[in-house]
Amino acid sequence: MPVIENVPADSKWFFKSTGRVFALWVYLLSICLFQPFAKASGMRYFLDFNKASKHNIIVKVTLPLLDKNGETLVFPATIPGTYATIDYGRFIDGFTANDVSGRKVEYKKIGRNTYFIPGNTASVSYRVKDTFHKKVRKNKVFEPAGTNIQKGSNLLINAGGFFCYRRGHEDDSTEVNLMYPDSMVPTTAMQGTIDKGKAIFRTGSYHQLVDQPIMISSPDTSSFNVSNCRVQVAVFNDSKRVLSEQIRKELMASMKAISRFFNDTLPVNRYAFIFYLCDYTVFGDAVSGKKPGFFKTLRAASSILTKNFGALEHGNSSVYYLPDLGGNAVVESVKDVAIHEFMHIITPLNLHSEQVGNFNFEHPEMSRHLWLYEGITEYFAGLIQVKYGLISRDNYFNNLLREKFFDAQKFPLNKMSFAEMSMNVLKSPYKEHYNSVYTRGALMGALLDIEIIRLTGGSKNLCSVIKNLYIKYGSQKSFDEKTFFTEFTDFSHPQIADFFRKYVYGREDLPYEEVFKSAGINYKNSVFDGLPVSPLTELKFYPQLSGELRKVKKVKKHSTLPVNPGDLINITEVSASFGRTDSAFLPEGTTDSIQVNRLGQKIFVPIPIRYEKKKMEHLFFLDPNSNVSQIAVRRRWLEP
Repeated sequence: MPVIENVPADSKWFFKSTGRVFALWVYLLSICLFQPFAKASGMRYFLDFNKASKHNIIVKVTLPLLDKNGETLVFPATIPGTYATIDYGRFIDGFTANDVSGRKVEYKKIGRNTYFIPGNTASVSYRVKDTFHKKVRKNKVFEPAGTNIQKGSNLLINAGGFFCYRRGHEDDSTEVNLMYPDSMVPTTAMQGTIDKGKAIFRTGSYHQLVDQPIMISSPDTSSFNVSNCRVQVAVFNDSKRVLSEQIRKELMASMKAISRFFNDTLPVNRYAFIFYLCDYTVFGDAVSGKKPGFFKTLRAASSILTKNFGALEHGNSSVYYLPDLGGNAVVESVKDVAIHEFMHIITPLNLHSEQVGNFNFEHPEMSRHLWLYEGITEYFAGLIQVKYGLISRDNYFNNLLREKFFDAQKFPLNKMSFAEMSMNVLKSPYKEHYNSVYTRGALMGALLDIEIIRLTGGSKNLCSVIKNLYIKYGSQKSFDEKTFFTEFTDFSHPQIADFFRKYVYGREDLPYEEVFKSAGINYKNSVFDGLPVSPLTELKFYPQLSGELRKVKKVKKHSTLPVNPGDLINITEVSASFGRTDSAFLPEGTTDSIQVNRLGQKIFVPIPIRYEKKKMEHLFFLDPNSNVSQIAVRRRWLEP
């Protein structure tokens, strides 16, 4: 309570000025009545990383005034964005409950994730065992949603794995008090007070707390500005390699392209990329000829097979769990995944149904709109790259887009619709097809985009429709789960209702040929004929773990290719464009050229086209007879 100074000792002072007496009592009354309740409305969490033991830590929680009949504390069964059962309560033990005097009170554990405590409980404490190192047989936790406690080096806090909540009070405010070694710094999108060795973070609700992970480690950080957004990059690397500056440079090009997509005003003013990198540099050493040792390599190979590498999006941040394979491998892998995760700031973070906006951590109800949350996000991640010059158009069609068809065609339309899979994604047989959100869902986004452009004469596209919807709703307002298809149709074009009816909550095959044709693009599901042979089949390259630019080790015997050992070749571009024009394969006996980097100079070398009979699937060519309307649709779709 604040101290009121300079109050006269003479008790008669209280009677000398009615106005001063009244003002004083109003001040005291406001402190007594309002300030305690403001602090006590939510839960306050305390943890001291200095006192952590191997892969576990004690969390202490002070509670507000409880219902006299007792209440239930809950650890989430899952969290938004994971679409899988987690059951964080599996990683909690040593639970104790105490009254205001510090005496233990009886509690009852109910199920895997819940504890019933009596109404006189003032605080609880428990031990958290991290998910990174705890072996489980079922429902392994996706690492970007997991927890890590490495004493003296790294603390990764995904709030669901550390902090319980009071059932029915998810909207109460929270306060997190952290202590850690002076040499470390916390990284999070949360606003808070950060001092040397300690920090306090406050949120308006448990939902907000879960949406803002924290990583504490020795500083390997970098930052930059894009448009109106301050971007922070924080890296923890088990290999001890310092990489934040290299990752920053890779991210900048992606973020600038995203900014152009949003007309140079991003939906957030700050954003944090949080990277946890595992040490698998032994593979890079092996490839580069350093010979790290058989057993060391074997241990790494056996370990890497148990990992779930990837990323998880949040409102103002994203968490990445990736392997550091040595060299530039991890840096080069960042671009695609970072664009996807950042684009989640549109959906589901600023455009979502009540299933996401009022997420039920205990008994999650999945939305039917994964086509939107993941499919459209993945589609936008690729579209941004081709639209703003991060990749070539050949690369977009013949690599990035083409690869999605091979998984998308496996979706069992005879057993489920896309919406049915989405609503039931936590259970079999639906969860086995979750990956289709990134393949079939993204292709669905491409077709939907083209259809909106065609039907509206180019006055609208998928991006403009989505933008208008997220402007209407935003992060704090949810759309209606059941009527959103109708609302989306109202925002786009009446005939879009048929698209949803047939392909999202219906079970019809996607009309690839028909829709791509309206953009002047000929799509063929498969071709079995004489087709050009790639010159890459006549080359042997030095082993390399990543990167599109590969170094030629030797040219196969009897080959006439004008390529030399030591030449550098972009294998991605060659595989996407060799032996073809925009509209057809080049005839056999003609000549194409590929670019090589030879002794520091870029040159084009001629390659004769030879054919062999083979099958190729999912081919794209521009229609040389495209009419004016088809060209207009294609330009609206693919050009800035």
